[in-house]
Amino acid sequence: MSTLKITLAFLLSAGLAHAQSITFSTTAPPLGLRHAALYPETIEYDARSKRFLVGSFREGAVYAVSDDGQTKLLVDDKRLCSVLGIAVDPTRNRLWVVNADLGASVRSSGPKKLAAVGVYDLTTGSALAYVDLAALSAGSHLLNGIALDASGTAYVTDSFSPVVYKVPFHAPATVFLRDARFAGDGVNLNGVVVHPDGYLLVVKKSDGALFKIPLADPQRFTEVSAPRLVGGDGLTLIGKTELVVIANRTATVATNAALALTSTDGFSTAKLVASQPLGDVYPTTAVVRDNKLYVVHSDLGRLIAATQKAELHAEATIRQIAVVGGIRRTLIGREPAQKGLETRMYLIEYPPGAEAPPHIHSSPGIGWVVEGEFESAFGDEPPVRLKAGQGFVERPTVAHRVFRNPSADQPLRFLVAFTLRPAEEPFRLVP
Repeated sequence: MSTLKITLAFLLSAGLAHAQSITFSTTAPPLGLRHAALYPETIEYDARSKRFLVGSFREGAVYAVSDDGQTKLLVDDKRLCSVLGIAVDPTRNRLWVVNADLGASVRSSGPKKLAAVGVYDLTTGSALAYVDLAALSAGSHLLNGIALDASGTAYVTDSFSPVVYKVPFHAPATVFLRDARFAGDGVNLNGVVVHPDGYLLVVKKSDGALFKIPLADPQRFTEVSAPRLVGGDGLTLIGKTELVVIANRTATVATNAALALTSTDGFSTAKLVASQPLGDVYPTTAVVRDNKLYVVHSDLGRLIAATQKAELHAEATIRQIAVVGGIRRTLIGREPAQKGLETRMYLIEYPPGAEAPPHIHSSPGIGWVVEGEFESAFGDEPPVRLKAGQGFVERPTVAHRVFRNPSADQPLRFLVAFTLRPAEEPFRLVP
């Protein structure tokens, strides 16, 4: 079969393709928070006021963060102890705040007993409602993740009780779902997002399980067939098919990475397509701002383990780690190859000015430029440029230090094929 016919056969299978729109790439310097021992656990973005919002695990408050790292107190409610999850409802101008007590706050009064949610005016920080959830489930509590559906109803996870709570603004809170599979050692249910197709995705930090919970019938929940996301903390949904998990550590496993998953079947299954190491800084949650993904970290584990004030430190950082909706990699076909291998063809699309982070290819690749041009360099070699209609070879084992679309106004599109093991990714990032 001719090369053209093979290419067309791959393209005709594009109905089964999946486009990845998350690229781990740092394009902005880290933002240090100018606030001693703040220890933020969750980050959100208030698009109307163009500001980050963070909740303080140590102070029990919510702060707005300016682009130079200055903080301004937004929510100061004496009932708050440790602020974990926060969620912005821009439609109703509300800010939802999860209140817990792990004994690491200046306001601690009894670890693992407090379980409440506060609702505040997003502009002024004034209190609108306060809901005590402790009575809904006996035993210890660590309310953690929170997500809002289209009606403004909140869903809240409890890391110490095997429960997800449902908290409407104008109705009593209830136990949305209780199940023994949510229990375990240490911190369990954690990050949660509401999918627009009508279900929750919830990660269990202790063993890395990811659950899909239908809003209309929560008892029919299932575990997503996916790699174990041990240490999974915050979840960020990108569109309908991509999920970023910020993972830190458990007592036995230190993941400390951002994990990008994709699903083509409504999260019955999900595949890990990329990961970005974040270091031993206890990263917790992430948020999208202006098509970039930002993660917050403050070595929160040190605060939790501290026995003396002197052990605390002042460092807290918001770090941009990925670009969303920029570079797209679409798998447009795969065919069996010899000895347990498979050949995959990808359509790669770079918007004007986009650049890939340094990476190494897992195997040789053969490609062809469909549209535009790119600039490329391996190792210490000088960059070369290729244009539409030209072919090229991706070399393995050598760092691909430069690959970018040099045009300010023209997109780049190219096809590239690799022969790989079925579970193998075509590249990995390098420092």
